[in-house]
Amino acid sequence: MRIPGWLGNGALPVAAGLAAGVVAWLHGHREQAPLVIAGIVMIAVRVIPFVWPRRVCQVHVARRADHPELHAMVDEVARILGVRRPSRVCFAAFAESAALRLGPRRTELWIGLPYAMGFDRAELRGVVAVELALLDTCRSRLLAALMELWVSESI
Repeated sequence: MRIPGWLGNGALPVAAGLAAGVVAWLHGHREQAPLVIAGIVMIAVRVIPFVWPRRVCQVHVARRADHPELHAMVDEVARILGVRRPSRVCFAAFAESAALRLGPRRTELWIGLPYAMGFDRAELRGVVAVELALLDTCRSRLLAALMELWVSESI
């Protein structure tokens, strides 16, 4: 049985704190009850796995079979820049573009629908190039070294 979000996020820590306060009150530790309540609530907030609702972002995955020209362009830009091509290319329902690192070998390129529909090929190549270059340069040095070691397979 799943606990509703409002119950897990609010009622369980409060109930744990109240139960701890009642126990402290009944055992004669009346002056320490607020501290016990605060401690139990803080522990419960950190221990209970809360499920926060995800922000709904309307993203459509542009599959290679459906959009071969777009994937060929992304492959070409990545080859010219000397960076890895993204794992997935998506169309997003907002007027921006983004490249996200989801893991060591997983990246996504989001292209906003106004960019995909309104830009010509050269402008869209520029958007893809900027996002892939930002994705490649925004890595930390430690992560870049670890990723280089991972790619080289020298272990």
